[in-house]
Amino acid sequence: MADKQQLDGDNESDVVPAPKKPRSKALLVGGGVVLSCLIGVGAYSWGLSRATVAEAAEAGAEVEVAEAAAPLVPGGIVTLNPFVVNLADRDSSRFLRVTIELAVATAEEAIAIDADPVRLTRMRAAIIEVLTQQMADTLTTPDGKATLEIALSNAIEPVLAPTVAMDVLFTDFVIQF
Repeated sequence: MADKQQLDGDNESDVVPAPKKPRSKALLVGGGVVLSCLIGVGAYSWGLSRATVAEAAEAGAEVEVAEAAAPLVPGGIVTLNPFVVNLADRDSSRFLRVTIELAVATAEEAIAIDADPVRLTRMRAAIIEVLTQQMADTLTTPDGKATLEIALSNAIEPVLAPTVAMDVLFTDFVIQF
């Protein structure tokens, strides 16, 4: 009869506890919600502080802003028409297609440059002169592109004066091999 009781399940040692469900999904969703809330609060606070500084400046109050804390951010972009040039490779005929944008301090400077066809033409001529001296093997490396940015900046600096190109940006860069 003892055997019959064990088979019927009256013995508590035969009961197997149900497995616990993993909480990874709940933690993931909860963490995502908390992160979203923190990002939203941060963005709201940042926008509120920017609005407060702008309102104080409009009201004529002196606003003290730490210059070391905020880097100089360009306010205007000059987009040049794409360039297609032959490269200086002697072993084969290779060409470069590149689109260049110049970051300048203000939108007004960008508009003034765009409105001056002589300045744009001189700038394009200086850029073409630099581009046609380049070798394909050099331009395929990150250091080569960085060196090209510096060379272009130096070449267009006299044409842009008194405006300064804060950055030379490549938005399209294709070399035909």
